[in-house]
Amino acid sequence: MTITLPTQPTGKQFEEAVAAFVRSIGYFTENRTVFDYEGREILELDVVASPISDDFTKRILVDAKKSTAGFADIFKIYGWRTFLKIPRGCIAHGSAMGAHEIAAFKEVCPKLEVYADSFEIGASKPPLMESVPTINVGAPEELRRTAAAVGWYGLIADRLVLESFRALRKKNPEDPLLIRVRQYRRGCQVAFFEADPFRRAELLYEAYKTDPGISGACVAWQAVKSGKSENEIWEAIRDTAEFPWIQHVLSLETRARLPIIKNGLEAALASELTEEKIHGFWKALKLSMLPNNFGKGFERASGSSNRTAIPYILQLYTELFGGFLLDDTDKFQLASLAGKKTDAVDEALDILDIFYPTKNGWHTTSKELRMLKMIPAYRRGVGAFMRKISRKLDAYSSVAPKMHWLVGNWHNAALAILEQELAVKAPSA
Repeated sequence: MTITLPTQPTGKQFEEAVAAFVRSIGYFTENRTVFDYEGREILELDVVASPISDDFTKRILVDAKKSTAGFADIFKIYGWRTFLKIPRGCIAHGSAMGAHEIAAFKEVCPKLEVYADSFEIGASKPPLMESVPTINVGAPEELRRTAAAVGWYGLIADRLVLESFRALRKKNPEDPLLIRVRQYRRGCQVAFFEADPFRRAELLYEAYKTDPGISGACVAWQAVKSGKSENEIWEAIRDTAEFPWIQHVLSLETRARLPIIKNGLEAALASELTEEKIHGFWKALKLSMLPNNFGKGFERASGSSNRTAIPYILQLYTELFGGFLLDDTDKFQLASLAGKKTDAVDEALDILDIFYPTKNGWHTTSKELRMLKMIPAYRRGVGAFMRKISRKLDAYSSVAPKMHWLVGNWHNAALAILEQELAVKAPSA
């Protein structure tokens, strides 16, 4: 069965399309972040985008609205961006506004630093969002469009595996492990709403270290429930579409590492404004709950000419390229999207071992494949899609002669999950 991206997306799919596009033009994105207070959802942010330029700390709050935008939406986003101390807001709307509304918006929006941009799905030309300008202008347009399309597939798959976890938890509302997973997810999200990036990094690390190895606990739980061995389950979530709820937890753990690096780096860059502030940053780091290796990581990253691109490269690598590399073309594409030379990719991948030192390192190599550990199969499959579409492949054997079967397995895992929503029905006879 084949799949295709929606031409008439639902509201959720529209949000995912906007988020994938914003990331493809040079922004580190944090998506669908929920402000949860004592179990009650107060607000949900569609996308917060950090540019990979020298304006790295100047985040943009992007709200995706499938219909048209109104003044109530503008003032809502103004309130949110003010509360969160985000410099600019943008509403990406799917339906056109009338001439009178456009004129009024031009008058009011600059005063609020909240803008409205049309976002048309399936347009012959890529959307042009004036308030979220393209940062990686040097990247080939076709590569950016592929990154947006494949990224859209990936974000839909992220939601589907999350829904699998939610369905399981609904059946087992009192299960201690599933409650722990939910608390872990909440802990990662609550940290986002701190205005100070250093404090965000602290809280993210607190959530991260509170339940280390939670994916392994989920595997053990599933082994008891299913009667399979833990090794069988690990193999399944690494290479097949089985146990999507555990694949969600594994992707959550992987994603949690990146904002810690990103927010700590943001704090370090903001501290460079004065010598006194940077001294205060290092003093705060020594007194904080963050481990010594984080200090080494922040120092290495903040002193690099590639510093604002490092979190972005890591995000593309894990969420768009599947956490694996085949060859120099992969590095070239990653570097092009980040507006950097290929040595920036090596630096970004190596820095993981500084922040999160582990026995034998974070990468393993098997013939043509260099792979980041602990990446679920559906994420690997999205990476397979990226190669297939960007290189116009007929078969994976042309780029991975010895390991094409594994890349094909990953492709099929992502396909099986996405078919739930994007399957193209064969015409009736």
